[in-house]
Amino acid sequence: MASHAGAGSSRARGAQLLEVLSKLDISGRTPAATTRPATDVEADEKDAQKLKDLYEMWDADEMPTREYRQKRREIEARMKERQK
Repeated sequence: MASHAGAGSSRARGAQLLEVLSKLDISGRTPAATTRPATDVEADEKDAQKLKDLYEMWDADEMPTREYRQKRREIEARMKERQK
């Protein structure tokens, strides 16, 4: 006769696994430290988009390299300051 004693613990492990998997973040966003204010995280996301847009403008020859580098430094400095 087969024993089903392990079936309950197997179901419990399955339930725990489902609970963990349901909490996974699959948004693709870089996780922020739990001590950072949400406003800083949002500002970093906006600045990251600005960096992408800035690069696209430079790549399309819509701005000179000197201006691109200066604006990139300003944005990166803001991001670095918020992440302290």
